Amino acid sequence: MLDGWSEGIPAGAQLRLHCRIEPTVEAFLTPCVCGGRFTSSAAPRCPQCNAELSAEDARVFIERDAPGTAVGWRWQGNWSGLYAIIIEGKQVADPWL
Repeated sequence: MLDGWSEGIPAGAQLRLHCRIEPTVEAFLTPCVCGGRFTSSAAPRCPQCNAELSAEDARVFIERDAPGTAVGWRWQGNWSGLYAIIIEGKQVADPWL
């Protein structure tokens, strides 16, 4: 999670709010504590086995747990329009260099 109003954002990062990070931002981020790295093209990973999560398979639990589903909302079924997801409480805040 990147705080768009943080004073810790490096000047050259050119962070855009409310969207996926762009490839130019990657160079300003520390490696993840899990050993991976934050990239603009990364998909969320399974917290148990670390495999990439299938966006289509995730539809089941995303729609099950979303209040809007009861009134007709449906998830888009891909990660490209998503700028944040937290699975089982695992998150990293402001991993700036």
